[in-house]
Amino acid sequence: MANKDTESIPMDSTTGVETLGPWFNGVAALQNKQPGPVDVEEAKSNHIAIVGAGMSGLMSYLVLTQAGMKNVTILEASQRLGGRVHTEYLSGGPFDYSYQEMGPMRFPVTYQDPETQEKINITDHQLVFQLADELNKLNGYDKNLTVEFIKWVQSNPKGLVYENGFKLPTGLPPTVEQIRADPSLSTPAKAQEESVKALSEELEAAMPDESFYTLIAKNMFKAHKEWTENGLKGLGGDTWSEFAYLMYHLNATLKDVDALGALNSHGSIWAELYEGLYFSAVDWVTIDGGLNRLPLAFAPHVAKDTYMGRKIERIQYTNDSKVQLVWRDVSSRPVKSVGLDTSRDLKNATFDYAIVSAPFSVVRSWRLPSLPTPITNAINGLPYQGACKVALEYSERFWEKAPYGM
Repeated sequence: MANKDTESIPMDSTTGVETLGPWFNGVAALQNKQPGPVDVEEAKSNHIAIVGAGMSGLMSYLVLTQAGMKNVTILEASQRLGGRVHTEYLSGGPFDYSYQEMGPMRFPVTYQDPETQEKINITDHQLVFQLADELNKLNGYDKNLTVEFIKWVQSNPKGLVYENGFKLPTGLPPTVEQIRADPSLSTPAKAQEESVKALSEELEAAMPDESFYTLIAKNMFKAHKEWTENGLKGLGGDTWSEFAYLMYHLNATLKDVDALGALNSHGSIWAELYEGLYFSAVDWVTIDGGLNRLPLAFAPHVAKDTYMGRKIERIQYTNDSKVQLVWRDVSSRPVKSVGLDTSRDLKNATFDYAIVSAPFSVVRSWRLPSLPTPITNAINGLPYQGACKVALEYSERFWEKAPYGM
C-alpha cells in the first residue's frame, strides 16, 4: 500500500500481467517496463510495514529482506506468529503427538490421472515444500526449528462408517472396506425424481472432463484461465455459482435445486472444482510435530523486527506521500520506524510503504483511505466461512488394536 500518486507499474493487461490466469508469466514482461532509473540503495532503505504475522506476512518479510530491503517491520495484533496456522498442544510437546490443528491440517501432494494412472504432483502446494527447504537451510538444520513432512492418513480401509445408527452384529459400524465389498451395508441412496435426474445430467454435461483436473494439478493458474474463458460451455465459468447456473440458466425449480443439494451453493463453481481436485489427492503429508512449526521456523529471522500487540485501527496517507498506521497499543515495546507518536492511547507510525496481509474480514473494520473500487468491494464483500473444531484426547490409541486394526 502506497500513496496513489506514487509512480508504479500497473499489474494488469497493459503490462502483460494476466490477473485471472497465469499471472506469473507477466514477470518477464515487467523486466523491460521499469518505471525509470532507480537508486537501488535508496530504494532498499525505504521503510516498509507488514501488517499481520500470518503466513503471507512472514513470507513477505522473507522475500523482501532476501531482496535486500533493510527496514522492514512486522506489526501483529496477537502475541504469536502464524495467523490461522495454529497448533494447539493438548498433552506434552510437538513430538508427543497429542495436538489439534486449529487451522489447516495437511497438504495434498499427488493426484492420480484416472485414465493413465499417472501420479501427478499438485503444483499449487509445492511452494510450501520449497519454503520448508529454504527455512531449514537458513536455520542450519537446527532440530528445534526444522520443518519435516510425514505421511497424513486421509482415509483408511479399516475406518469405521457410522450412519443412521446402523451397526453390525459385532456391535461395531461397518468399515470402509466392508462397505466396498458389500454396498448394502451403507445407507441406500434416496431415489431421485425424473426431473432431478435430468437436471443432474444437464449439470454434469456442463462440467469439465477428468483431463481438466489433471490440468489443475499441473498448473492451477492456466486451468483457472481456461475455465474463466471457456467453462460451462463457453458461458464463462467463474461468472456462475452452481445455484445461479441451475436456477437462471437451466431454469430449474427451487425444489429440484434443493434435491441436488445446491440450494446454498452460492460460491464460484471454480472453487468447487479446485476443492474437488484437492480432496481427490491420493497422497497427503503434514508437518511433523504440528503445522505451528512452519511459522516457528521464521522466528529467528523476524524476531528483531516484529512487534506484537499492535492492533491496527486506521490507515491513512500523509501529506508527504507516506503511509501512516494507527493502532491501539497493548505492548510497551517501541516501534523502530519513522514518525513515532507515543503521546496517546492510540499510537501511530509512518512508513514509505505498507503491505496489509491481514484477512479482509479484519481489514473491513478499519478506517481506510480512499481506494480503487475493486479493492474496496473485495474488502467489504469477500465472504469468509467460519469453522468449529472439536478435539478429543484419549488415554490410549485404541484404534490401533483389535478389532479395529487401523
